[in-house]
Amino acid sequence: MEVNLSQPAPAAAVKAVNFRKQLETVRFPIEVRLAMGRMTVGELLCLKQGSVVKSDGAPGDRMHLCCGRVVLAAVEPVVEEGRLLVRVEEAGDGRD
Repeated sequence: MEVNLSQPAPAAAVKAVNFRKQLETVRFPIEVRLAMGRMTVGELLCLKQGSVVKSDGAPGDRMHLCCGRVVLAAVEPVVEEGRLLVRVEEAGDGRD
């Protein structure tokens, strides 16, 4: 099969490329989940400054980068130039 690159791309292909470019600019709120746990309503009502909240996580566990309820990646905390950042260790689809 021969492909003539001098011909313009089909309109559908151009629309797909333009749509992808637009999609790449859409912003979503993300969050990093440090750990999770459960509390009773009574425990929540008793929270005050200095309270310690137990979680199911252990020191050194990975944190999760999420968008809503969807886990996007496993991340680790990094401090750079005085700012707390996260480094992606494993992306949600298995990419490194």
